[in-house]
Amino acid sequence: KSSTAAWSYNQPPQSVSFASDTTPEEKIVNFTVAKVDAKIKGKVLRPDGTPPAPNTVFLNFQSTAGSFGTSADSTGFFELQVAAGTYSVFINVEGPGFSAPSVAPLSVATGETKDLGIITLIKATKTITGKVTRTDGTAVTDAFVDAWQEATQKSAHTETDASGTYTLLVTGGLW
Repeated sequence: KSSTAAWSYNQPPQSVSFASDTTPEEKIVNFTVAKVDAKIKGKVLRPDGTPPAPNTVFLNFQSTAGSFGTSADSTGFFELQVAAGTYSVFINVEGPGFSAPSVAPLSVATGETKDLGIITLIKATKTITGKVTRTDGTAVTDAFVDAWQEATQKSAHTETDASGTYTLLVTGGLW
């Protein structure tokens, strides 16, 4: 939990299965952590130069050895410790109306702090609209609706209104 730790768990979550009864069971789950010896930092801003709302922009740095992630703070700033290596960068924006630009893969060396500078979000100008209904035709209110762009690992999120309708704001490409 300490931000000064020299290690991080950067692998997929571990799953454990238990019988659906009252029999006592115990499972052992071991984790192997990765040494973090480099940093990546930067700032995410909207097109008008203002920061997005806190915890609405999530950055994921993926390599063959695993992934590291963080979110932008209330000023748009982010910084995280990673293991030295080469990373693909994926940015997920949960704030409505914006998406992230593509960021080229990057390499960071032991002891290096890689500054990505300012990453400017893209105003979403495309829409996906629809309605969520039950089999009897009644509207589903407050349903979560998501769209996923596999090529960029971007997503868009919204909820249905009182009539079951929704609008997702997205950027160009296959969703």
